[in-house]
Amino acid sequence: MSAEQESTGLAVKAVHNKVAVIDVDGTLYRANTLFSFSEYFWYRRSTIKWIFLKSGSTLPGKAFFELVSLFGIKNARRSLVIKMFQGVPLSDLQAAAALYVSAVLPKFEVGETFDLVRQFQREGYAIYLISGSIDPIINAVAARVGADWWSSAELESVLNVVVGDLRSDVRGSKLEVLKRQNPHVTEFCAVTDNPEDLELIIASNSAWVITKARKRRWWRRVLPRHAKLMELR
Repeated sequence: MSAEQESTGLAVKAVHNKVAVIDVDGTLYRANTLFSFSEYFWYRRSTIKWIFLKSGSTLPGKAFFELVSLFGIKNARRSLVIKMFQGVPLSDLQAAAALYVSAVLPKFEVGETFDLVRQFQREGYAIYLISGSIDPIINAVAARVGADWWSSAELESVLNVVVGDLRSDVRGSKLEVLKRQNPHVTEFCAVTDNPEDLELIIASNSAWVITKARKRRWWRRVLPRHAKLMELR
């Protein structure tokens, strides 16, 4: 990728006949990387923002955002976290994300998923990361994993300064993103924990779904036969 392509999360179209599409949050890592990174980023930069972010991770905070969603305001917490980056140089976020991925995220790795990624690489699959997290984080994760291509929510910036909004998003549209990037793929597998990726799972040749016990029953009702459940403890 060129420097410009890396900052946007896009890569030139490549022909990969076999592709493994890997989710990040809850799949590669037991973490919501956007929320976790935002706390890491603001910890030494703004006490007020850090306290606000930590409160969103508490049970009352989560309950509040669930209540907000009932009134039709979806993903309010995510939008607020992104808005808090307004005015931050994009290069600062990129540098901080690289440190976060190398120093903080390793302790949240899902070993079973990383084993699958290494297996796919040995079998000749191209590794595609497609995640609803933001591009500075996924760029750094892709480098760590050795991904062949990645796509993410892309922060809007003007003159290298983040404006607090997204230029583009991939949530709920990963199959479309895959087909747009590689329309001639002949075989692909999917690894995810996200119910929003059900369309991707159904369209795949094989799939591994990362789950916890409380979601196991729901997944068993909706998964196609070629998908396997991997339960985390």
